[in-house]
Formats: sequence, structure tokens, C-alpha cells
Amino acid sequence: MESFSNRFDPSSLPDQKPISSTGKRKRDVGKTFFENSGEISSDHLKENGDPVQGKHKAVLQRFKHAKFFLSSSKQEKEIVPLNVNSLEPLPQPLPRASQQLLQIKSNQNTLDWLPKQINYNKNKIKNFKEYTDDNLLDPRILNNLVENNFEKAFSVQTAVLDTLLLDIKKKKLLPDSGNDLLINSPTGSGKTISYLIPIIQYLSTRIIPKLSCIILVPTKPLITQVFDTLIKVSQGINLTITPLNKNSLFADEAVKLRKNVSDIIVSTPGRLVDHLQLKNISLKNLKYLIIDEADRLFNQSFQNWVTVLFNEIEQTNMKINLKTKIQFRVDKIICSSTLFGSLPSLTSIPLFKPKIIVIDNEFDTSSNHESTLTTAGNFSKAVFSLPSNLKEFQFFQNSSNSLFKPLILLKFLIINNFKSHTLIFTKSNDSSSRLARLLQLLAVNYSFDLNIQCINSTLSQFKKQKILDRFSAGEINILVSTDLMARGIDILTIKRVINYDLPMSSREYVHRVGRTSRAGNTGEAITFIFGNGERKWFNRMMKDIIRKPTSKIEIITMDQNTSTLVEADQSTPYDSIVDSNDRQLYKSALEHLQREVAGK
Repeated sequence: MESFSNRFDPSSLPDQKPISSTGKRKRDVGKTFFENSGEISSDHLKENGDPVQGKHKAVLQRFKHAKFFLSSSKQEKEIVPLNVNSLEPLPQPLPRASQQLLQIKSNQNTLDWLPKQINYNKNKIKNFKEYTDDNLLDPRILNNLVENNFEKAFSVQTAVLDTLLLDIKKKKLLPDSGNDLLINSPTGSGKTISYLIPIIQYLSTRIIPKLSCIILVPTKPLITQVFDTLIKVSQGINLTITPLNKNSLFADEAVKLRKNVSDIIVSTPGRLVDHLQLKNISLKNLKYLIIDEADRLFNQSFQNWVTVLFNEIEQTNMKINLKTKIQFRVDKIICSSTLFGSLPSLTSIPLFKPKIIVIDNEFDTSSNHESTLTTAGNFSKAVFSLPSNLKEFQFFQNSSNSLFKPLILLKFLIINNFKSHTLIFTKSNDSSSRLARLLQLLAVNYSFDLNIQCINSTLSQFKKQKILDRFSAGEINILVSTDLMARGIDILTIKRVINYDLPMSSREYVHRVGRTSRAGNTGEAITFIFGNGERKWFNRMMKDIIRKPTSKIEIITMDQNTSTLVEADQSTPYDSIVDSNDRQLYKSALEHLQREVAGK
């Protein structure tokens, strides 16, 4: 059979128009063109004419261009980098002032962005009546203060009142005026009263109830304490004050908040966030936000309360400002005795022209003055300060005596005749319960009449408040606690604090010992130290605390022969102070406790 190639002569075909782009002939032409590298000789063009017509011409031209770029790229030996120096960023709109402040603070872990510092001498004391004479304080508030034995304002109260009462008077004419206020003052100096008086003064002339102030505290006992103080100071002034997370259920609080508008809300951050997310609380009229014990609140997430709360405030204010065209803001009052111990936490919130009030520090406080803070380094030295009337002691024993630590504590109480107003700190709930019960058993064995109780987070709020009331009244002599009691609890009758277990940081030490020596009273802080390891840790912590040049921590121990307390130093030998009779009584108490735990 004759082959197809012999029978088929392409030259015998008549001239035809190209087949459509989907036809086979176009694909064959393209294939032939690719096989010949896309090149057509000039002789062929002369003899047969240009076969590339219409759409094929455009396709072949694109191929030629592609091949040219591919061949040229192969010849390049190195890539020439782009000249990035000539590039300029696109212009961006300026951020809002609050965003600018956040951007600055996010890059700084210092206090350089805080512009003004107000130093007050600790002896700067004024009568509350002076503010009434200057028409800055409502006479009803003054009468309430006098009836509750508050006649003179301590240094921190004078500093805050001098600043806030003038701002409140200015706000009546200029609603967008005011500054945020940061208060760093020793424990027991009267910070709670200092911020409550201006808030009540601001609301003393209000006509329609509306939520104007939110006070945030870290614990339920503090809610009760702040609420009780508000009730006392606001007697005769028609205000609605609502404590959240006190003793009521969440559903009952939600109904109450929706039905009745509160002027002031006292809450923990977690409970406040819950109500905000369910729209039980509106912030459209909020004027003041107070954050008490701020360092502890900032160091705990509480349902990411910082982000949720401040986002809600910003969104609410933005809507109001667009309607009224007036820049309304929420003034923030942030206070703690160790406020600037955690700078990154403090810089996580937006502050507007903040002023810092510092009481009793190493700066020149010969007279109250306002100064510009240029470096954070100087200020950080005054982070932790103690009450001026506090006496500190270090009770040291060898580590071999740690097995008898509860027994040594009881003998220490007996020798000093500490039968009342003594607060003992331990490291955990279990240790507080165990130590309190062991001290009760040992006190019976030694015929030492004491009423010893413990308080920790395992108890209900009702039981904790009842114990605190009895301890304040002197019905409970010795109270064993965890760090639950180290924050803000204001009991003026506490004469001494004993650190049975070492605190975890200098900040916690300041808050613990600050439970005594409050409101100008004297007090003692005694820290139990067993072994050189604990002594080194304690000495290291103490370097972070500022004291007066004349103040020092006295080292004491117990004499083995006389069983009395004596002064000691680092080189004093510390022999065992537990004899055979003590061992037997201690063993008996331990066995009794073991039977109770076993339920026998």
C-alpha cells in the first residue's frame, strides 16, 4: 500500500484561510514553529510568502518577546538589588492622641513619659474644715468626717484633695478639663478616704442618678470596706452606691443594675467585665475610674479586664464626642503603695496628662512642690516605702530548728506576752489552717490562754467578714492568714505583724507589714528566718525598700538558758532552744492533729 506521505503533497493544496483557534491546523503550525525555534528563513518568505496572518502573527510576536527575555536573563550573572534608599513611605494619617500615647509607652519601660511629679512632705497635714472654708468641700461631708473621727487630713489626703477638689470646681465650667492622677503612698496612709471625698463632693449636687464613678478593688473584703466607708462619708447625700460581688447572686445584681441606676459602683474587675459584656452597665455618663491596689490588679488578667474595660470606655466616649463635638474623658485615679513596681503593666493603659503624687520618699520634701520628672531611674528608687512609725525585727534561728517552727512561734508569743492584735502571715491556705490549729493545741499544752483563728480564701465571704469584725474588736487574739489579708484591709487595732513564712517579693513584704502602723499609729513587723539561705533571700529583698537613714532591721534571737529575746548579729551562734519537755508536748500536739485529719 502506498504510504500516506507519498500520496500527500502539501504544495498541491489550494490557498486556504487559517482555521479557527480551536482547529488542529493552527496547533500544527504552532508546533512546527516551536520546533524550529520560531525562526523563518528569508528565502522561504520570498518563495512562499509570509504564512503568518491575522491572529497567528500576534501569537508569534508574543513568543518572540518571551524568548528574548528568557535568553537575556540567562546571560545575567547576578541580580542587581533594588535601590531601597530612594523609597519613601506613603504618608499616613496622624493617630489619635490616645493612640500616640500608647505607641510611645509601648516602646518604653520607664517613667520618662510621665510629665509631672508632686512631692508632699509626710508632715503636711491640714484640717478638713479648711476645705469647707474655701468652698471646696460640702459641709455635709465635713460633718460626716468629724462624726467618724476624721478631723485632720494626712499627707496623701492633703495632696489628693488639693489637686482633685480644684479640678472638680473647674469641671463645672470646663467639662473636658482634668488630669489622670497616680498615687504612690505607703500603706496605712489614708489613700481610700483621699479619693472617696472628691468623688462624693462631685456627686453632692447631682440631680438625676447616673453612673459617674466605678471603683475597682482586687478582693471581696475590700469591696465591703470601701462600700462601708462610702456610706459613712455620704450620709445625708442622696446617692445610690452599689457593691458588686459582695454577697448577692449575679442574676440578682443584673436585675438591680437594669432597674436602678447607680451613682457609684464598687466591684472586682472580673464581675464588672461580666456585666459590661451583658450590657447591664452603661458607661455613657462615667466621669471617674478608680483603680485601687493597682499593681495587683494589673498583674492579674481577670478576664482580660484592662482591654475590655478601656475599649468599652473609648467606644462610648467616641460616640458621645461625635454627637456633642466636645472632648469628654474619663478621669482615672490609680493608687497603690507599690504602684511603680511593674512598669510594663502600668504602661498598658491610656493616661491623659498624668500627675504623680509621691509621699514620704527620698526626694527633697522640705516643702510641697511640683517638679518635672526627667528620668525614671531616680524615681524607681522610691518604689517601695514603709510607714514611718514601723519598727522591723528579724528573728533568726538555725535551719535545724525549722522542724519545731510552730513550737518556736508559740514560745515567741509567750515570752513577749503577745496575747492580742497580732496578725501572722503564711504562704498558703493549707499552711494557715494547719498552723492555726497546731497553735491552738500547743497553747492548751502550755496553759497559754489564746483565741487563735485563721482566715483564707477557702472561707465564704460571710465567714471572712465575721472573723475580721471579731479580730478588729479584740475577740480574736491571734489571726493566721495568707496574703489575702495583705491588701488594703484597714484594721487600726493591729499592733504587730509576724511573717511566719517569708514573702515572695519585697512588694508583698511591704503590703504585709503595712497592715500595722496605720494612720500614724506605731507598729512592729517581725520576720521569722531559719537558716542562712532564708537570710540571704530576705536581705536581698530588703535592698528594694527605702527606709529613713536612722531606720534599720534589728536582729533578735532567743537565749537558750533564759528563754528570753536578745539582740544578735550575723556571727551569733544559734543553739537549739527546744528541750526534751518541749519535744514531748510538740509530739503530743502533732499526734492530736493527725488524728483530727484522719477523722478519728
